[in-house]
Amino acid sequence: MTLFCNVVAWTVTILLVTGHLAWGLGLALIVGVLDGLDGKLARLKLQTSKAGKLEHFFDALFENSWWLALAWHLSVSGKLPDAFSYLGLLIGAEVTNALARASIVRYYGKSISELGTFDRIFRLVGGRRNIYVWILALGLILGTVAGAFKLIAWWEAVTAAIQLARAAWALWALRSQSAAG
Repeated sequence: MTLFCNVVAWTVTILLVTGHLAWGLGLALIVGVLDGLDGKLARLKLQTSKAGKLEHFFDALFENSWWLALAWHLSVSGKLPDAFSYLGLLIGAEVTNALARASIVRYYGKSISELGTFDRIFRLVGGRRNIYVWILALGLILGTVAGAFKLIAWWEAVTAAIQLARAAWALWALRSQSAAG
């Protein structure tokens, strides 16, 4: 299942870079379903494959290839000449967000979304691949994929800023607790 999901995901990259956005985004939506099924199947069977253990790595690779492919297409087609600036914002924010989440896992031993009610609710609207694919699909329908690409870059930047602030607050609270106790 992991291998099949990745074959479909890399097909999305090819479709996006060549400007076949409707097909690419349609398959990207299917990848979301396949990825979910793959994870659910592994949890139900209580087993994973070697490739499955690397799934998050593969997910990050193909996901970033989608954003790169889309930036390339938008830039060379002239629909968004500064697409690579938005790509830089998107990837920089994703890295910042990943560091904030990793700091919570390291010091709390749990996901940032497990810290409290705000975090559980924020998880529903915080930036991630599935939300971005739906935004891009809506942008395609409305005839503004370039606008949708800008929106996902800023959505991730806001997500990263909130997660970074939340992680900083949680780590400060942990440090204050340690100093007091």
